Amino acid sequence: MRRMGWKTGWLILVLAALVSDAGVAAEPYSYSVGLLAGVGGPIDSDPDIGLDHSLLQLNLGFVSRPRTHVVARLGQLGLDDPRGLEGLDDAELTYLTLGGEYRYLESLYDSGIFLALGGYRLEGTELGSGRDETAIGLSFGVTGDFRINQNWSVAAELVGHWADFDRLQTFATGQIGIAYHF
Repeated sequence: MRRMGWKTGWLILVLAALVSDAGVAAEPYSYSVGLLAGVGGPIDSDPDIGLDHSLLQLNLGFVSRPRTHVVARLGQLGLDDPRGLEGLDDAELTYLTLGGEYRYLESLYDSGIFLALGGYRLEGTELGSGRDETAIGLSFGVTGDFRINQNWSVAAELVGHWADFDRLQTFATGQIGIAYHF
């Protein structure tokens, strides 16, 4: 009887480890605010203007379940190039996305993957007059959240964007910044 209890205990322990979040603690916060800066650009422009244009992004998120976050990202990517961008001068891409992010918690950092739906606006001047275009789009990316302490972390993202514009559709960005969790 005693030996049967020992095997049953190990079986329960192994099954619990397989079906639970063993080794993964829930986030010690409910909300996050992040400010990130980086670079990016269009992938499909002709001529290619590169991916070295400045980006500023604000992240607002909340933990919906352990390891699952909902994050809004508001970003502005300057696309000014001396050659113009598909006929646009002083071009700028602004976006607001909302999506789900799945995170894997490590001891020193969290890594994540996300998919988001959003609104995109491409603005610039064409032949001296303003031109803008608004479209629905998607973004897909990977994140890293490197903890400084319980409330502060360094946040990094690599993101691909697709928006249904007439001239350009695909963009790539990379950004790093600071995040506050509460």
